[in-house]
Amino acid sequence: MDWRPTVLKKYWEGESSLEEEEKLRSHLRSDDDCDFFQTLKDFSEIKLPDGFEAEIMNSLEEKATLPIRRKIRIWRYAAAAVLFLGVGFTVFQQSQTVVLNNDIVYDDPEEALEFTKQALMLFSTKMNEGMSYTYSIQEFDGAMEKIKN
Repeated sequence: MDWRPTVLKKYWEGESSLEEEEKLRSHLRSDDDCDFFQTLKDFSEIKLPDGFEAEIMNSLEEKATLPIRRKIRIWRYAAAAVLFLGVGFTVFQQSQTVVLNNDIVYDDPEEALEFTKQALMLFSTKMNEGMSYTYSIQEFDGAMEKIKN
């Protein structure tokens, strides 16, 4: 059985032992067409020019700040557009509103009192309908609390 595929697989996964790596290196040194480890050694000896790291870090810092500025600029335009649309919609709605000038004037105090009672009764009825929905929401919230607990 050939040992090289298993040792190579273990080597590339970082699980080979030092003995297996040495065995692999000695075998590859004997092959004339494989200079992988020599190439790795040559690459490890290459030195970067002075100031290279600082130059890279500066360029990364510059690139990191640009998208934030663009995002802020986009949010400004979006906020201005929303504000403009809101003001335009409000002005449009106000122009569509029909102003009715229905002044109700009663000369008879009894008639005025009866009208006021009717208006208050209508208001009370609508208020009670709204409160019934509030009670059902409270019951729902109570049921949800029981379920959570």
